[in-house]
Amino acid sequence: MKRTSVIMAIFLFVVAMTGCEQIEKILSPKKTAVKADASAQTVAPKAAAEQKVQGTMLAKVNDKVITLEEFQQNIKNLEALSPEIKIDSFELKQSLLDEMVNQELLYQEAKSRGIQNRQEIKELADGYLRGLMIRQLIIDITENIAVDSQEIEVFYNQYKDQLGEPEQRHVREIVTASEDEAKQILVTLLQGGDFATIAKEKSISSSKQSGGDLGFIVRGQKGEEYAKFDDIAFSLELGQASTPFKGPLGYYILKVEEIKVSKVKPLTEVWDQVKNSLLPLKQQERVQELIDKLKSNSVTEVKEELLQK
Repeated sequence: MKRTSVIMAIFLFVVAMTGCEQIEKILSPKKTAVKADASAQTVAPKAAAEQKVQGTMLAKVNDKVITLEEFQQNIKNLEALSPEIKIDSFELKQSLLDEMVNQELLYQEAKSRGIQNRQEIKELADGYLRGLMIRQLIIDITENIAVDSQEIEVFYNQYKDQLGEPEQRHVREIVTASEDEAKQILVTLLQGGDFATIAKEKSISSSKQSGGDLGFIVRGQKGEEYAKFDDIAFSLELGQASTPFKGPLGYYILKVEEIKVSKVKPLTEVWDQVKNSLLPLKQQERVQELIDKLKSNSVTEVKEELLQK
């Protein structure tokens, strides 16, 4: 990854990472913004000296300390965004620290100009705080939810067919522009014609290059418009060719070369999969229960007719 790209990524990351802290500062009791005078300058060193630093000081921007622990956490968070991002060299670490310093300088300048008191900033801060509070509420009411063994077993027994490996069929196709041509080809096949050879010569599908070979397919793999295709492909006997039928690209003749029957996986093999699927469902149920309770104890008015305008 180029150094400039990393620096840009770091810039965007630091802006995001400082968001919560700045919201907290914006929402704290406001003081009237004034220009620094001589007396204010004499107080600043004392305020800086009284600042309690939790961690190892890495840098200091006026009265703001950037700790080594904060810096290392930012590296972890940034690297978690993408496996391509690695802040493991002195140069890149220096770039990150420089950007953290730059962000702090810009924040302090914005604060000195009273930007935190602007109405649009307050509204953004309120909206951000609202989202954080809702997120934390959801965490609070769902953090103790767990999935027990009995729930996993019940879910498995109910849906084990869907959790297994579906039936797969090795299919070849011949696609023609007209039904009459497809019927003529079927006659040739019934008389012993080679399916792959005819597909290469007559088919209008791109699969003709491989003798109409589509490999192994499962139901639904080709999309909803191929529902009839699937119904026929999965109803044929091994080695059997279908009668012509209308499909998305023209008239089809299918042949099944091989069948892999569906396989049910043992519970031990899908245990984690089931558990990880059940947990968010239970969490969602808990949230919905709270919403239903709040709705029953509140007065909500909705004018749906306005949605039609």
